Amino acid sequence: MSKKCPQLMMSDKQIIRGCARHDRKAQKILYDKYSRFLLGICLRYASDRTEAEDILQESLLKIYFNIDDFTGTGSFTGWLRKVAVNTAITHYHKNLRYRYNVDIEEFASFETG
Repeated sequence: MSKKCPQLMMSDKQIIRGCARHDRKAQKILYDKYSRFLLGICLRYASDRTEAEDILQESLLKIYFNIDDFTGTGSFTGWLRKVAVNTAITHYHKNLRYRYNVDIEEFASFETG
């Protein structure tokens, strides 16, 4: 029989209530329970692991500060996924200008060989 950490057995409702009260213990439990799931989503949208971890951090902050926006009508994991995807898309658009910014001299030297 595998032993799970009792904190991870906390229900999503308890985690949500705790995070709404800005309880660090509840935030830690949310992180422990869902960070791997969320990182997997972030990795699909990021160019590398470091960028995915940045998106994950942004997503978790949004989740912690906006957890009251979760209405309970859908699944909690669905809401978490939506926050992570929207954060990743916003991150992509913010950084789009830097992704394709090539130094003109570098481009010219590449062209002339």
